[in-house]
Amino acid sequence: MIEKVTEMNLNYLKIPFYQMNGQDVDQNPIMTEYEYTLLENAGIPGIAKVSKQLEEGKVFLMYSISSYISLEEKIAKGCLNKEVFFDFFKQLIKMYENIQLYLLDFNSLNLNPAYIFYDERKKQYVFLIGTADRGSILEKFENLLTFFADICPIEQQELLEYIFELFGSLSESNFEAHAFLKYILKYKFEDSKNEGDTKPVVLEEEVVLNNESDTELETKKNISSYLISVVCLVLAVFFAFFVEYEFKYCVVGMTLGLLATGFMVFQVYSTIEHKRKSQST
Repeated sequence: MIEKVTEMNLNYLKIPFYQMNGQDVDQNPIMTEYEYTLLENAGIPGIAKVSKQLEEGKVFLMYSISSYISLEEKIAKGCLNKEVFFDFFKQLIKMYENIQLYLLDFNSLNLNPAYIFYDERKKQYVFLIGTADRGSILEKFENLLTFFADICPIEQQELLEYIFELFGSLSESNFEAHAFLKYILKYKFEDSKNEGDTKPVVLEEEVVLNNESDTELETKKNISSYLISVVCLVLAVFFAFFVEYEFKYCVVGMTLGLLATGFMVFQVYSTIEHKRKSQST
């Protein structure tokens, strides 16, 4: 039996550690000591932390849910769409992989929508492990899909049809949870790819903006180079007047003249090359 309680202004789910009234040690606990120690200390992303509480000789598990809302509250009736649906299963498959990484049992995950939570601050779903919900994984997925089908608005016809299609996958003899989750996300990828016809337009706009930016930069470079060339030519002419006094002025004037010519030639080449690249793109 799962009970919602409030202690010191904090909300918890309270669950008997043993299946018979929380005290019959001859009964199997709802999780092993390894599972409990891991969930209490490891801080696995997306898994609710748990602690034990002794009350009147009975042992209970306490799951902190103070900052969470339930999946039922997050997805009110009529608010389901493709993005929300696929985001849930994207996070669920990550949860599956985390569970496998820590050698936990995926079948012990509670998939009851009333006990799946959402952390609005982290934008992350939070799941419970070790509850009394030990039904088969097929039954859990069936109940989960039934929840999504019930709250799916009629306007989301494509999504609704797909949810009913998924029920058929549950009846396959070789059903495997991870493969089933990957199948759902594969559909999202193919669907997104088909709907991505506007992407080339975005890229085209980016190319235009980049070309305009390059052209503006090239124009500024041209102006700067021409100004330097003009300054060098003016100085070369200026020093030419002093050639008759000292030979060094002749050398300076010739050097400035060569620099001006070099800048002009380089700039003409750069302009031609830029135009060629612009035409090719």
